[in-house]
Amino acid sequence: MGARQRLLAQRTAVHARLADLHARHDERDLAIWHRALCTLEGDPRLVAPLLEFAHSVLASGDAVRAHAIAREAASHAVDDDARAEAAWLTGLAALAAGLVEDAARTLSTVFDASDVRLRVQALGAHLAATTWQTGAVPEGELDAALAPAERQGAAAARALALAAALLAERGETESAGRWCARARDADRGGAASGFARAWCAVHAGAVEDVRGDGSVLGAIADALALGLRGETGAGLRRLGPRAPAPVEPRDDTIRGLERSPVARAYRAVAATLLLLWSGDVRGAHEELQRAAIELPIAIPFAGLALTLARRIELAVEGDTGPLTWSIGCAVPHAARGDALLDAAIADLLADRVDEASMRAALHHELGAAPDVLWVPGIDEVGPLDTVAQGLDGHLPPDAARGCRVRALARSADRAEELEEAAEIARRLVSPFERGRAESAIGAAWAALGSPTSHVGTSSSPRACWTRRVPPRGAHSHGCDASISLPRVRLDRTASGSAAARHPPQLTSRANPGARFSPSASSRWPCS
Repeated sequence: MGARQRLLAQRTAVHARLADLHARHDERDLAIWHRALCTLEGDPRLVAPLLEFAHSVLASGDAVRAHAIAREAASHAVDDDARAEAAWLTGLAALAAGLVEDAARTLSTVFDASDVRLRVQALGAHLAATTWQTGAVPEGELDAALAPAERQGAAAARALALAAALLAERGETESAGRWCARARDADRGGAASGFARAWCAVHAGAVEDVRGDGSVLGAIADALALGLRGETGAGLRRLGPRAPAPVEPRDDTIRGLERSPVARAYRAVAATLLLLWSGDVRGAHEELQRAAIELPIAIPFAGLALTLARRIELAVEGDTGPLTWSIGCAVPHAARGDALLDAAIADLLADRVDEASMRAALHHELGAAPDVLWVPGIDEVGPLDTVAQGLDGHLPPDAARGCRVRALARSADRAEELEEAAEIARRLVSPFERGRAESAIGAAWAALGSPTSHVGTSSSPRACWTRRVPPRGAHSHGCDASISLPRVRLDRTASGSAAARHPPQLTSRANPGARFSPSASSRWPCS
């Protein structure tokens, strides 16, 4: 007997012994699992109990283990129906674990099965796997897969609602609305179509129409709606840890795969976005880094994590790094977005203002669509139309005020207009947006040649109304972005002016009288 045969015999004996031990302790599921592993030839009698075990494990949230159990069941299946049932559960578990390619490959075999019921049941999972793999929702395939007589009932409604949700994530509002209406017809306003309506509403900015259904994705929709209303703290609390009851696996593709890695990835990306909206850039960076280690964060919101990683690393480090690279490797090409805007931000940080302006203008001229869920971009340079484009989007209140301030500052040619911008900026809560506003107003005052004054103690704006955000731990919102861009702009615009004779004093919001030296680093104070 060779070494491999001896190893196989030893492993088989161990599993047989474990099966006996678990059986004696009345641990049926574990006994069946080890019995299957010590059976060298397929045993059809093991398929049903293994699938039952996989269902239970998947409902508890351990998608990776459920995938292994369902795959073992498939290896013991003999007849076509049992093989198709095992393939469906194997694919669903792979999808829940974020193993998208495995899920797509396995679920495609289910559509060759003769069981119409199973094909319709697996349609939602297949749709999600294909979308997450390619970046595009296969609407035509879904339409062809459902005969008119099959477009009623819970299983069809789940697939139709999932199509609506995936389209909404990608900004295809009209198509999403059409599939949402079909889901409502299929389940007559039931849970699936309720989820679809909430998901479509939050991605369209109709926050008053968002009504969560108690699932993980419902809670995420509620949290994002709160963030878009300016209540980011309440939104983050809505995403807080919770222990949902186990759900039926057939509901998982529509109800967030409640405890699965994919569900936790959706939650982590939503939390990152809310932290960024609140101005806590360092907190957003840490949340995204933690999630990237163990969760499939390239999946949620049509690859939104890639855009977040780019902008956050630019804000914190001054350049993109390993986080952006690793997420980019997992995001489908169709979901990688337009890198021109990120290149413009990098140019601006490196004091290549002309190049930044050119890239921002090109980004606008190519008709780049605004983010479905808003992520801070750049409107400090480039055509003023980009500011209007930002104002037309679905922005949190602070971000909208910040856009308004920058629009006023860039177009101002009178002191009164800058006074108006300064008054709006005083209402900003986000340290991130406040830094951008102060930078724009300071540069505009310098360009007008007006003398400087203390912002915190005077009604007149300063030539450079800005500050340095303290590191995390020293302030409740740790942006850790030292503002050096205003000084660069002042050096360009205020040479020989009154502002040059009265250099700006950088103040802390917590202590307006404190002075700081601008950092030599080029971390992004803007967005």
